[in-house]
Amino acid sequence: MWRMLPVIALWVGGALPAPDARVTVQRPDVVWIPGGWFLRGSDEADILYAVDLCRERGGHPFACRPDAFVDEAPRERVWVSAFGIDRTEVTFAAWRRCVGANACAPTRINNGSEAARNRLAQPSHPVAGVTWDEARRYCEWVSGRLPTEAEWERAARGHDGRRFPWGNYYNARLANHGRPDGGVDGGDGFRWAAPVGSFPSAASPYGVLDAAGNVWEWTADVYEPEAYMDRTRVDPAREGGGGFRVIRGGSWAQPPFRLRAADREAVPEGEAMPDVGFRCAYDR
Repeated sequence: MWRMLPVIALWVGGALPAPDARVTVQRPDVVWIPGGWFLRGSDEADILYAVDLCRERGGHPFACRPDAFVDEAPRERVWVSAFGIDRTEVTFAAWRRCVGANACAPTRINNGSEAARNRLAQPSHPVAGVTWDEARRYCEWVSGRLPTEAEWERAARGHDGRRFPWGNYYNARLANHGRPDGGVDGGDGFRWAAPVGSFPSAASPYGVLDAAGNVWEWTADVYEPEAYMDRTRVDPAREGGGGFRVIRGGSWAQPPFRLRAADREAVPEGEAMPDVGFRCAYDR
């Protein structure tokens, strides 16, 4: 079931120019994760924790129901083969290099007001306002790809099934988050987007940063509410065509319970939103 997100869709359109081979691609800082098993999804205790966190932080009663989290169940051990993933979310500075190479189009935030650019589009901010396909094209430009949902979750939580990159319990000072009603919250030090890597103490067990908050992140997978009922336990992926793609990690506009590593949300792949960005994955 697709849960509506309290974010604003931005206009999508414009032709993409032909790539310019003369521009050198800068390879980002990549974390290499060995193949192995990890605990994916949520069990009953995890779901009850999400419900309690939602209620404690003043979430809407409709969002704070146990059945709102059933797409995270069951909790299972899953094998993911070795892969690399960006240590941080892709930045506006990196995206603009792609634009300069004629391989990417300017984001919708770049075309917005000066206030929006100051809040969300500084060079060190995570890029946002890009569609799923635009994110996919960027990753191809840097010889990568979007991570599968399973790869993203393993990178964010490690092998032991922790609820957040830093551990099992929420800490408001370790992520750029929003209020329970979806509004901005400056209590973490940032009312809007934060420079990537602003919360080094919140690194995942593999050293991945910003996996909780700042911007949601596109993954390669098509969203299916019952995906975790599939018995595939080795490199699960749903990368076919589809109208909705999975985003992970929560954002500066999202309440704390959305920042859990197991939280799954669905967005139409053609949408470009001011709090949805991405990071790339890599094969050796």
